[in-house]
Amino acid sequence: MNTLPDFTASTAAEYLADGNTFAKVAKGFKALEDTLGVLATNDILSSIEIQRTTELSSDYIGKRINVKATSPITVTLPEIKNTHPSNVLLLRNLGTETVTVKGAATDTLGWTPATLETGESVLLDADIAGNDKTWHVLLRGGQHVTGRYLLKAFDASKDKGETVEIELAPGYLNYELDFSTVRTDNKDGQYFMMQISPDGGKTWQTSDYALGIYQTGSNDVPNSIQDAKNAHAITLQGGQSSMSTTAVSGRIYMFEPAQTDTGHHFMMDTVAALNNGDNARSEGGCVASSAGNKPYNRIRLFFGDRETGAIAGKVVRGQFRLYGIS
Repeated sequence: MNTLPDFTASTAAEYLADGNTFAKVAKGFKALEDTLGVLATNDILSSIEIQRTTELSSDYIGKRINVKATSPITVTLPEIKNTHPSNVLLLRNLGTETVTVKGAATDTLGWTPATLETGESVLLDADIAGNDKTWHVLLRGGQHVTGRYLLKAFDASKDKGETVEIELAPGYLNYELDFSTVRTDNKDGQYFMMQISPDGGKTWQTSDYALGIYQTGSNDVPNSIQDAKNAHAITLQGGQSSMSTTAVSGRIYMFEPAQTDTGHHFMMDTVAALNNGDNARSEGGCVASSAGNKPYNRIRLFFGDRETGAIAGKVVRGQFRLYGIS
């Protein structure tokens, strides 16, 4: 079994391969170190509370500003002054309405749209070197921030197990799994499939997957529609009979794994290279129902027999990336 590790600095090689250099990385860490020094010097943990539209003075710089408003308000940031040793401040929206953030008339705010929703925070700083006079976002977060976040990264060739198992870290509404050039050591045209688990991998759902998949391809690959009301797994790619799949790439979207109101929804989009030189493209959807429509928190991917759901072969190659979407 392959288990995806948490995303760590082990992916630095990929970062450097994208054209970055150790000098750039070191420069970035130096800037962060300087900022942390500023925060320590100015005791940003001390806080000031505001509840109405306010133009902040320089007394607010270096502080944590808790905004507790019951109606929409506007907060104007302090004027950036070259004479001030550190232009850093933290804004937190602890109220029930949206907070709009503005820069002073002489300054620029490098943040669009400049709003904080309930529960959201932003750490701002201004680099006074060269009279920049711009507030920049250093860190932003909170329970209402939306985006796509890389959670796990894994190279299957390092383990070559029968399955790739992935834990879905809690705290995200939806998830996306990208996979590329996934291969098996079984050359009998097996399907690439996925199953879900409600209990961290102790048990796996092996029935009640309602599938609808449209497949097309080049040359000898016929256009086809594959429907199944009670499949053993979610089919991602395969079924080429004697035309063995040499590699599969694609993605699957998982919508609200934590919900219990109805069956779980999935969307798939994949492409496969075949050993006869052709290619096959599949796209479709799936609804997975189970007793009580339990939430699921773990998935596994494998090559196997669609008719039985049995695992057949190992995953010997493939890059996997799991993203959380909030």
